[in-house]
Amino acid sequence: MQFPSSSVFAATLLSGLLTSHAATVAPPAAGDLLLAFRAAGGQGASVSYLVNIGNDLTFRNATQGIPFTVSTGNLATDLAATYGSGWNSRPDLFWSVFGARQSVNSTVYATREQQPVGSASTPWPGLNQTARNATATSVIDVISGLGGFTGSDATANNPNATFQTNSTSSASYAQQVATPGTTDFGSLSQWTGIEGSFGTGLAGSALDLYRIGSTGTSTVGTFSFSAPDALVFTPVPEPTTAALALAVGTLILTRRRRPLL
Repeated sequence: MQFPSSSVFAATLLSGLLTSHAATVAPPAAGDLLLAFRAAGGQGASVSYLVNIGNDLTFRNATQGIPFTVSTGNLATDLAATYGSGWNSRPDLFWSVFGARQSVNSTVYATREQQPVGSASTPWPGLNQTARNATATSVIDVISGLGGFTGSDATANNPNATFQTNSTSSASYAQQVATPGTTDFGSLSQWTGIEGSFGTGLAGSALDLYRIGSTGTSTVGTFSFSAPDALVFTPVPEPTTAALALAVGTLILTRRRRPLL
């Protein structure tokens, strides 16, 4: 009986190990935003689902007022497998989008739920440099800290997504947003809750995305679902469109108030 040489055997063994090991998610670039899901109880409560949805500039530079579908991979399959087929109507399933550009003068991103859908949420307050830098550090912990998104195993259905075991680590999304008695991503963020829930279904939850930088807070746009596998982003309307709408509204109001002759 002829046995393979040691070099052939080693190569075969190494190939098998590499094949059996799950692929890792692609390393996020500076400014990439993460879409996150977590369950407060019930099925899937032990893990959070994190998806890299692309760079902040993709959303900031999008054509204003024109919605587009965000690249999320096979999102619905992963969510159904972990949180149940009725994930999109669970009141205890929460979602958010967050990110940061970390520097000596950091910029941070966080969502806030519209209540009700269709009405603009209250913008997050502006933060001074110290607060933005501290908040950015907590955000980056989840994105690229030890045990965070970077280097984690991609799911079988989505190369840009991972399931993260919830823990007390600063790299844990659940730890950052679901720890009682503190604001999301640290005590200086003033973010009292960046998540929305699916208690009233997909159509009942929409998240406004805010950018907090050195010049204050600005609205980037709104995330919503048009279907379980279709996350849509609507950039803020063009200033001219908004101004026109305001002018028309003012004109109508003026006419209504004009006394009869």
